[in-house]
Amino acid sequence: MLGDLISGEGVLAPAAPLGAQLRAAKWPCSSMVAAWLMAIHGHEARTMGGWAKIRPDLWRAVNLYDPIDNPWAGVTRAHRYAGDRLQINEPGVAHHIQLTHKSWHVVQRWRQLGWSRTNWLGGHAFLVYFDGASVRVVQSDMALGFRDETFCFSRWALEQAKYAVGVSHMPRVPK
Repeated sequence: MLGDLISGEGVLAPAAPLGAQLRAAKWPCSSMVAAWLMAIHGHEARTMGGWAKIRPDLWRAVNLYDPIDNPWAGVTRAHRYAGDRLQINEPGVAHHIQLTHKSWHVVQRWRQLGWSRTNWLGGHAFLVYFDGASVRVVQSDMALGFRDETFCFSRWALEQAKYAVGVSHMPRVPK
């Protein structure tokens, strides 16, 4: 139930179960997003495998585990699970990226999209909180681990112009 969602920021805090796990290990980007979606619904797990067992359907879809031929399956599933609005933009249209003020967003991007999954390159999933002037980007990957950075919105929007971008707006998730 959307009205019962807990703080998107709170579940990322260093002392929170998910926040501590993300800081202790280098999680894949989409695993972080899937666990965050479950955490804002009040779920907790001690390991990445534990998160995967809470909602296997959500975990597989957001992680694009199955042989899905839809590059937007992850952000679409995030939207169906907790989102309010879904937006997908092709490369070069950063001026059309709109974020909801004082809200979290699940973002999925691709550097290259082709007709089949074998042609998808440069995929990444992450979280964005927009305060009206800046964006807080929370991300993780196997190479660099957990990162929590803030950027000027215009700089971030220009960076996204290099990619096809899908955004699931989460306006009911408290900061």
